[in-house]
Amino acid sequence: MRKWKIALGTAVALGAISVASVHLLDMGNLSLNAGTAGAAPAPAAFVMPVPVVSVVKKTIPIYLDYAARTEPIRSITLQARIPGYLQEQTAADGVDVRQGDLLYKISPDDFQAALDQAKAQVQRDTATLDYARSNLGRGTELAKSGYLAKDGFDQRTSTLREAQASLALNQAAVRTAELNLSYAEIRAPFAGRLGRNQASVGTLVSV
Repeated sequence: MRKWKIALGTAVALGAISVASVHLLDMGNLSLNAGTAGAAPAPAAFVMPVPVVSVVKKTIPIYLDYAARTEPIRSITLQARIPGYLQEQTAADGVDVRQGDLLYKISPDDFQAALDQAKAQVQRDTATLDYARSNLGRGTELAKSGYLAKDGFDQRTSTLREAQASLALNQAAVRTAELNLSYAEIRAPFAGRLGRNQASVGTLVSV
């Protein structure tokens, strides 16, 4: 009787296990099938664009900005060397100029007239000197022959010397007039940048 009970119990237990196993397998299959058939398709993944830059080896200049004040190496104030009216400014304020560039022009009329006058006086003195030399030459021959007094000879000698001195004086006047005329053009003494002009065209400048 005990053996039967044990066998029956065993059979019942095994049967329960078998039924449970079949039930679990069936439920698993049903669940798996249901999940496969009813699921929606997965959305496509979003791809973010990524820029691609080639790596290049090169030297990059570094710029540093500072608040500062610069001063020129050389700075001068242009001053007229002759008086006159400022006729023209040939270079604008702030431009870069080279050495010898024309910057300003003072009216040259008076200085050109003075030069012409000095040259005319040189021509006159040259003619006077030529006559004085010839006159002294004739006086020398006359004095040797006794036809010219010593006082007359001395006078001719003095006239020659006066003509020579007058010619030298007017030759110096020509050089002075030429120099003054050249001062009518104010040029850059060295290369640089022209500053602000303090005298407008037409202003009477003085030295």
